[in-house]
Amino acid sequence: ASTAADGSYSFPNLVPGNYTIVETQPAGYASSTPNTLAVTVPPAGLPGQDFGETLTSSLAGFVYVDANQNGQRDPGEPVLPGVTVLLAGPVNQSVTTGADGSYHFSGLPLGNYTLTEQQPAGYTDGPDSVGTANGTLQPPDSIAVNLTTPVNGTGYNFSERGLVGTGTLLGRVFVDNNANTIR
Repeated sequence: ASTAADGSYSFPNLVPGNYTIVETQPAGYASSTPNTLAVTVPPAGLPGQDFGETLTSSLAGFVYVDANQNGQRDPGEPVLPGVTVLLAGPVNQSVTTGADGSYHFSGLPLGNYTLTEQQPAGYTDGPDSVGTANGTLQPPDSIAVNLTTPVNGTGYNFSERGLVGTGTLLGRVFVDNNANTIR
């Protein structure tokens, strides 16, 4: 059976007996009740066999190189594709940042989550950013987020500092005619 506009459903003319009702989870929702009900239908029928749904949330951000080291993602700063970001909480997932350095977790039921970036090789850790659904930084590479209402949280960014070992050392070799170490 499919639900009506008001969410109701009905299986008419059932022979009394044991049945299992299975709900197919609607896209964009999480369950507040089990999706399967084992029931015994009496001759008079069995009302009140309901399925609860909650709207879901999402969390998203970027992994980037903070070239000017100001802790903000500025236009033109390089992004880092291929970095693993982990999500722990009521849902546990991992994703890899896309070509644009972005990551996205969707379909999240309400609850406490931790986003953790796996430090990319060759970079040093920069300051991370709490996004639009608030949260708490947990250095060096995690952000705790408590989703209490459905929200599409963005701006959970992980910044990195330049490549390790790419600093520049400058100097000059000169003839020190008077041996005073001054050029």
